[in-house]
Amino acid sequence: MTKRTTLPKQRADETRRLIIRSAEKVFGREGYGEASVNDILEEAGISRGAFYHHFANKQEVFRGLLNDKGKSLRPHFLQ
Repeated sequence: MTKRTTLPKQRADETRRLIIRSAEKVFGREGYGEASVNDILEEAGISRGAFYHHFANKQEVFRGLLNDKGKSLRPHFLQ
């Protein structure tokens, strides 16, 4: 049976990816210590509520970024 993804779930996933991509840019530009949630919000063009719906704080979004990067590397190591 194929699992269907609802439109709200798709939008939530897209927003989460946008936050992580934006955080990656901000961390690269400012460094983790100098980067702020406000910087990420501005880069992503999203509301504070959207950010906090997905992540509790800057540290959590950084973990999400590392997790996503780790997932993208795994297939390369399995070849």
